[in-house]
Amino acid sequence: MVWGKVAFFFLGVTAGPLIRSVVRVSARELLKSSFVAQREVRRLAAQIREEIQDVAAEARAEAAPEALRSS
Repeated sequence: MVWGKVAFFFLGVTAGPLIRSVVRVSARELLKSSFVAQREVRRLAAQIREEIQDVAAEARAEAAPEALRSS
């Protein structure tokens, strides 16, 4: 029973650095992917915002002559 605990302890001590490096690489890749996704979402949001502003400007331009005619 004791030998199992000792073996498990040494396995943890020797495998710890390997597991830590794998977790670190995985975390770094996850963060990189998140940054890329964030950049893409911001780019798409800017495109949508610009499109909405264009449509709003067109609507204002079309509404201005109508307001003059109804006065």
